[in-house]
Amino acid sequence: MRRVDRNIWREKKGRYRVRLAAVDPRTGKQREVNRVVIGSLSDARREREQLRGGIHAGDDERARLTLGEYAKRWTEARSPRLKPSTRERYKDAMRLHIMPAFGDRYLDAVQKVDVDAWAARAVTRTRARGRAPYRPQTVNGWLRILQTIYRDAAADLGIPNPLARLAPLPTTTVEDRREALTAPQVTLLLEHVREEEPEAYPLLLTLVLTGMRWGEATALQWGDIGDGVIVCKRAHVRGTVATPKTGPKVYPLPAVLEAALQAHRRELVADQHPGLRRGWVFATRSARDEDRWRLRFPSSFQKALPRWCAACGIEKHITPHSLRRTAVDLLRAAGVDLVVRQALIGHATGSMTAHYSTVRHEEKEEAAARVVRLVGGER
Repeated sequence: MRRVDRNIWREKKGRYRVRLAAVDPRTGKQREVNRVVIGSLSDARREREQLRGGIHAGDDERARLTLGEYAKRWTEARSPRLKPSTRERYKDAMRLHIMPAFGDRYLDAVQKVDVDAWAARAVTRTRARGRAPYRPQTVNGWLRILQTIYRDAAADLGIPNPLARLAPLPTTTVEDRREALTAPQVTLLLEHVREEEPEAYPLLLTLVLTGMRWGEATALQWGDIGDGVIVCKRAHVRGTVATPKTGPKVYPLPAVLEAALQAHRRELVADQHPGLRRGWVFATRSARDEDRWRLRFPSSFQKALPRWCAACGIEKHITPHSLRRTAVDLLRAAGVDLVVRQALIGHATGSMTAHYSTVRHEEKEEAAARVVRLVGGER
């Protein structure tokens, strides 16, 4: 092979190789282009000029923003308005998943088909250390963040939104495995915890009867409780205290919960709990120093709930947030109006309250039976 012109080598008669540096239009990064041309030297020269045109176009494209560059600006602008929990969720999803896949791509070079393929791989490919693939619900959370970034980018920069029609991954879940407990299961769970691990009972009862988020319930102070109500003024994430996600809320204080909380306070006084001196209802002792306290992290219940459920014969995957879903379902089963349910739980919209509800097979059967009776189908 010998060189016959700049960037052109002749391999044999009628076969030329064109080699030069070009810019990947998706990322703006340089890469070597090695192209074989079958034909004449003139054909090879034309191919070289076309490739050079691509290089110049790539140089122009360097003024465009990559997804990583725009996402950094976007995050800095939104962070002050986000709750700590939301900010941490965005940060982890972007750092661990979105940026490694698309961070070096130009914003307008990411296509819907690329994102669809990335999401599909996440729920099918085994993760590092042999871990199971990600759940569709988890990947859908990443997709929502990516879509939000693109909606804002389309408005800010005037670029087309390639993800406007991106659909979430299907999440088919067997009904009896849904993350909510029935009323009889709640009764079993509460009785078991009250007898076997009574120190956890007041917090468990609070979560079930009010539907508070974990960070809200564990940031309660004794001054928030009284006169038949619980006023939720704050929430915490990993010890960082802020206002609740959907603003302050007032919850009724049923007599059974009031009695449990009063008994819990007496236990704290007798134990001279360090958190009590600062007014916290559910603070826990520091593992390193018993004279210090910290606000509870959900890990304590994440480990305990599977153990409690197994002891009660409940074959469901229950997390602390499942107790909020359970509270929504209990209100619906009790015939509470949707507007009242929304106000009690503190959802921003009725559609979110409906999303948290679990319609069970027995309810569907009863609904079908009512229709049969209505049309006179019973003989």
